[in-house]
Amino acid sequence: RQRAFRTGRMPARLRAALLVLLAQCPAAQGTPSPPPYPPTPDYDCDAMTGRSEIAGGDGCSTIDIDTEGPCDLWYQETSTAGKYKFCYGPTADEPDQCDNIKVTDCFYPPPSPPPPSPPPPSPPPVTCADLASRTEQSKSCDEIDPVEEGLPCDTFAKQKNDPWKYDLCYGPEPGEDKCARTKVECYPPPSPPPPSPPPPSPP
Repeated sequence: RQRAFRTGRMPARLRAALLVLLAQCPAAQGTPSPPPYPPTPDYDCDAMTGRSEIAGGDGCSTIDIDTEGPCDLWYQETSTAGKYKFCYGPTADEPDQCDNIKVTDCFYPPPSPPPPSPPPPSPPPVTCADLASRTEQSKSCDEIDPVEEGLPCDTFAKQKNDPWKYDLCYGPEPGEDKCARTKVECYPPPSPPPPSPPPPSPP
């Protein structure tokens, strides 16, 4: 063995063992290259579909990919009408955050207006017979707060200047906290005709 080293030759067993070690060494096998990043997309206005606006006016670089999802779920508004920044990435230069692409002349239709509010309910049908169960108030119906009074509006009435005309309270109507009113005229029934005179006595 000493002679073999002096003459520059390596024993066969040692050479085989070194070859096995070299084959198992990562450097010998070559370090795998990282997967290539996707190319920069060519976005147009259609890229808005499926995206959400970044809250607070923040930029694409503030997106936390681990907790907020992929970059292409987000967009950023700008101060210029029709100009948006669509997020994409990550990129080779910024492997941990999103980048953006500016797209102009994107004028999306405004959101549909909310449906109109339903008309206020019609006042309930009331008659002079309802007057007997109500408490007459010195205040007008629209000055009565049923919460403060502790009673519903339909327990109150207000006599007008005409002694036979009244406001009967109801409500409140949607969005109001005071009672509404409906007008009634409760004139007394006409007096019965006077009795007919008795027939004349026979002669």
